[in-house]
Amino acid sequence: MLTYLAERYKQKRSDLTTERMLRLFMYDLVVMDKLYDVLQYSFHVETKPGVNIATEAKYIPLRERRPSAPLNICKVVVDSCASLLFGENHFPQIHVEDETTRKVIKRLDKVLNFKKIFEDAVKYGSIGSVAILVGVIDGQPFVKPKKTIYLTPEFDNEKTKNLVRVVEKYQTTGRCLRTIGYKIADDELDTSFWFQCEWTTEKEIYYIPWKAEYKYTSATKKKQNELEKGPVVDNERSVTHGLGFVPIVWVQNLPGGEMIDGLCTFSSAIETMIERDYLMSQGARGLRYSCDPLLLIKGDNLQLEEPYLKSADNALTVPKDGDAKLLEITGGAVDALEKFAKVLREQSLEAIHGNRSDSNKLSVAQSGRAMEMMNQDLIWLCETLRNCYGDLGLTKVIEMLLKIADTTTILVKGKSIGPIKSDEDVVLIWPSWYAPTPDDMQKTSLAINMFRQSGVLSKETAIRNIAPMFDIEDIGAEVEDIESDSDLDNPLPDAKTGGVETPSKAVKTIKPEANDDRADKQ
Repeated sequence: MLTYLAERYKQKRSDLTTERMLRLFMYDLVVMDKLYDVLQYSFHVETKPGVNIATEAKYIPLRERRPSAPLNICKVVVDSCASLLFGENHFPQIHVEDETTRKVIKRLDKVLNFKKIFEDAVKYGSIGSVAILVGVIDGQPFVKPKKTIYLTPEFDNEKTKNLVRVVEKYQTTGRCLRTIGYKIADDELDTSFWFQCEWTTEKEIYYIPWKAEYKYTSATKKKQNELEKGPVVDNERSVTHGLGFVPIVWVQNLPGGEMIDGLCTFSSAIETMIERDYLMSQGARGLRYSCDPLLLIKGDNLQLEEPYLKSADNALTVPKDGDAKLLEITGGAVDALEKFAKVLREQSLEAIHGNRSDSNKLSVAQSGRAMEMMNQDLIWLCETLRNCYGDLGLTKVIEMLLKIADTTTILVKGKSIGPIKSDEDVVLIWPSWYAPTPDDMQKTSLAINMFRQSGVLSKETAIRNIAPMFDIEDIGAEVEDIESDSDLDNPLPDAKTGGVETPSKAVKTIKPEANDDRADKQ
């Protein structure tokens, strides 16, 4: 069914020129909940209106109708992965050694909102890859994830995979071009144009849009000669950034894909998801029919008003030898449908390592470790994605921002940031997958204290391990606070003897004893 839908979209979209574009486009439709938009008829429409039966079939096949009861399991898994990776309680702490650089990253995070950016990046990249564009406009930094359907990267070689060029080319309408500042005539607002731009290590190049109807054929010889040299550079919009690197971080989704793209997160479950959507839609249709049984009348010379209304106050009269029955659907079909739909759901989630747990079976609160064990398949998937979007995504974006800050003035809330160390190593400290319970925190604290007493763990490493648990942002400042607190318990020098006297002795209250002379006098 996915192949059939792809062919329908390919007939309507002339800009899907390669197999890769068509594949990524179809995957993106699943994430955007628009997979069935190409189908003209709703599921309840069974016949085509005004059709000549002699020349065309009147019945509409199921494959040409949009399901009425879709459940986008693929999108559910993608949203769960994005939340587990970069949600409010799952976003990693960004650590660098230099304190000034650490403060700069915090200020950038407040302005750019890395959580939102990388949640979108995980959703965009679930089709196979995502391109994260980094730049500065009038001193204002920006980070923008872009879908890679119409992006084509060029690497220096297959081993290092350093970007040397990224080209974006797609079709759009004259109306859209006018909204971004291009001068388009009124009679060309609905005309299709090619739009192309590219990023290199030194420039960001834009080209003047050209009509999509210009093709290299003998009928358009004049236009062919004009386009033989390629698109014309738009010097007004093109800029020279001079960074020495392409300001894009290309993130591959999952290992095992091609050189350009990784594996799609949910491709293994699409066909099963479509099967379930049509099954539930057909089951809902049958259930509605069973609630309104079909009337069957058997007899001769029947005279019924059109249309006949079945109701208690409208008795049906049939001849002596006639008969009337209501055709119903038994409930066994509905039970079988429900069981099969559940099997298809579990099969889809198992194929893409989704969460197959049933929340209705959770009677008591579970510990963080128990939740991890219950959702182990989803955790394994997210562990792989942590490396793709964390170490190869978020850290690269931050390092790129720091390099840009070395050569370009970056303003954060009107103030220039810097100076900074652009060669700082960025380390991500990931929190636990699920919030720890008080029992989990107690066990973790006892284990870390044991390692500290045995001398195999430093104070800073111990704090770094529990930092996500207690929402500690600055590990160095926390170490200083602990040391300053411990100074209050140190011995204090005695003013008279020069010896040492503990704070408790210095404020000790003198109480009269039983054999004291003053007590005897009293």
